Amino acid sequence: MILRSLTKHVKDQNWFAVLIDFTIVVIGVFIGIQVANWNELRAQEQRDIVLLERLFGDFEQIAEWGERRYPLHVETAEHTRRLIEAIRNDVEPPLDNSTRDWLEASVEVYASFESSPTYDELVATGTLSRIRHAGLRQALNAYAREREADMVLLNQQLQMRDTGPIESAVRFRANSERYGDVLIADSFDWPRLKSTEPHLQKVLRTQVLRNRWHRQELASAREILSIINDSLGSDQ
Repeated sequence: MILRSLTKHVKDQNWFAVLIDFTIVVIGVFIGIQVANWNELRAQEQRDIVLLERLFGDFEQIAEWGERRYPLHVETAEHTRRLIEAIRNDVEPPLDNSTRDWLEASVEVYASFESSPTYDELVATGTLSRIRHAGLRQALNAYAREREADMVLLNQQLQMRDTGPIESAVRFRANSERYGDVLIADSFDWPRLKSTEPHLQKVLRTQVLRNRWHRQELASAREILSIINDSLGSDQ
């Protein structure tokens, strides 16, 4: 209808009316573009909220797992240290529950912290920039680097366990009455066990290093949750 009116005014050389019609068209197009942009912005904000909620769910589980497991990792390193101390003092311990804890710690390998499927998806698709909060991106990247470093140590620890001399000095069995479906030390050869001290030193060093990474991963996970919680609170 505006086009028909504009055509008529041009034919009539009514330039003032032409100007009015043209202005109406321009304003209409401008408003249409602005409305479309506003709708897209609102849709993007909703997608961002869903993304943050997914990340929050991932790291809530990661932090929960870390808070539950980290003390066990620290305790395992302490058991290994106590075994090394007994060997250095050359005092053969009785095969009681404490000694069993020491022996089992020497071959115990804990899994690394979980990854975030949502973060992995963003990295794989090259869309990490969807996260507009620079601090959150940095915290996510820091967690990924810390977990990668821990995975390297995990592989080293598995190799040490599978190729180490401990099992030639300690006899293990499964299905412990104390803990369930895990290894339990049944007996040990003290002279052979004493010869494993250099290996145990490597085991302890790796356990301590992994615990350091686990502590940093847990701190990063908590920081990520705090940033996301603040962001969602400000967006609601």
